[in-house]
Amino acid sequence: MRTLLQSMGTAPKEAMSSLSDSPDAPFGWSYNPSTWHERLWIVGVACTGFAVSGYLALYQLGVVEQVWEPLFGAGSQTVLNSFLSHLFPVPDAALGAFAYALDAVTGIIGGQARWRTMPWMVIMFGIAVGPLGLVSVFLVISQPVLLQAWCTLCLVSALISLIMIGPAMDEVLTSLQFLRRAHEQNRSVWKTFWHGEIIEDRGTSALRPAEPTTRERGTRSTDSLPFEGTWNHLLVIALGVWLMAAPDVMGYEGPERTVDHIVGPLVVSMAIIAMAEVTRSVRWVNVALGLWLMLAPVLLRYEPLHIGARSALIGGAILLLSIFRGPEREQTGGGWRRVWTTPLHASNVREHEQRWEKAG
Repeated sequence: MRTLLQSMGTAPKEAMSSLSDSPDAPFGWSYNPSTWHERLWIVGVACTGFAVSGYLALYQLGVVEQVWEPLFGAGSQTVLNSFLSHLFPVPDAALGAFAYALDAVTGIIGGQARWRTMPWMVIMFGIAVGPLGLVSVFLVISQPVLLQAWCTLCLVSALISLIMIGPAMDEVLTSLQFLRRAHEQNRSVWKTFWHGEIIEDRGTSALRPAEPTTRERGTRSTDSLPFEGTWNHLLVIALGVWLMAAPDVMGYEGPERTVDHIVGPLVVSMAIIAMAEVTRSVRWVNVALGLWLMLAPVLLRYEPLHIGARSALIGGAILLLSIFRGPEREQTGGGWRRVWTTPLHASNVREHEQRWEKAG
């Protein structure tokens, strides 16, 4: 969460100072993603998702006679009573409520050093928030494509699940790096995964560049422009929302309608996830989706012409906006590459120092 706020230029200096000074911060990291400041807001969001999904489940189970729908008329009833919502013995909203409860429980268990004392819990937290959260993307796509209807609270639930994914992955990354170091030191990864242990980074001190002081780091973050580093993803989200709404607003049919209803939710989802620094690479999915929107009018022969031109323009904008990564404001112990590569040599330290200075 802190990396997300900092990239948007809105993180308070006091909060950043307390986090950067944490004695439990992972090696090579400029903050500790296992602190309560990082996790409690995710737990709170999960509880909100539990309330929304629980309400929808009560309707599906017949406890509540009507479901609140401010935008799409009978759309919620169509979606919640569809075959898709009842593929399993338990209504899908009830499964969603269980998933949110799992997010909250796995997010709150453990102390501020759980990335190394309880790696199994952190990984379970990541599985609950990440892959299970992506299921909501399929459910959103299925609403207009398979059911020709929208459900407001279903969209809200999907948005909640997507918001949690990026900020939760930094803690998962710390635990995976921790397990990698256990492997490098010929320790049992299986034992470390379940029991955790303190692993000294012998011979890897060169990995940590000279870090700026707390005041310097706080000044760079608080003095940056609002939404700096994520403004492009916000624009991509807006374009994705328009793709979702355009078929109904403009009233066109054919393959272009299906493409927009599929690509729109995917674009929004990937842009939301990419707003967090540790998951910024997800933006490349939107680069591919933007390219597809540019090619689809020719490959699928969109008609009339202005629909194809609109798709190509939006696709080009999504592609260009998604290429821009944004500044790297935090040190993350080598990132995802550290999970499958050995530590950097001392000769690479200056390069990382320069990258850190440039990010500021």
